[in-house]
Amino acid sequence: MLNNGTIVIHIEKAHSEYGGSYQAINNLFLKEFGKNAIYVNREQDLGIEGLRRAKEAYKPIRMVKKSIIYRKWY
Repeated sequence: MLNNGTIVIHIEKAHSEYGGSYQAINNLFLKEFGKNAIYVNREQDLGIEGLRRAKEAYKPIRMVKKSIIYRKWY
């Protein structure tokens, strides 16, 4: 758990040749480890269109645009 109500999924791996395998892994993982989670953070999509579509299929309440902060050297 990231905090009291958020669980983070760092990686999902399945055989895409078996239809529904990614959904099944996600479902089983959350049933086992996300019982108290209100939110699921599936992390960044790395700019990969298929990952983005997969995330959007779960109807997220919000997607945050990734930002990078640089230190300014004087």
